[in-house]
Amino acid sequence: NAAISACERGGHWEMSLSLLAEMPERMLSPNLISHNAVIKAQHWEQALTVVGKMASLKCTPNAISHSSVISACQRGGQWQVSVAALCRLPMVKQLPDEISYSAA
Repeated sequence: NAAISACERGGHWEMSLSLLAEMPERMLSPNLISHNAVIKAQHWEQALTVVGKMASLKCTPNAISHSSVISACQRGGQWQVSVAALCRLPMVKQLPDEISYSAA
């Protein structure tokens, strides 16, 4: 998780995604913290993909996960996608909060 977070802080989203994918090979279990750090570092399209795969990995996205996706979309100039992600929050049993609204 520390390495993924360092990649996130350094803007190395490709490396963070690679580290997440390698975790099971190294007998490590990616958790919510791992996924959220990767989502924060991602290009908007990859952030959407990661959050979409989390449920199948038995890792339920939380408010931080969704706010990070919304922020990634905004950073990528995809305001329509960020607003759509914000509108989908109630469907995934997440209530938008100040962070979500600010990100969008």
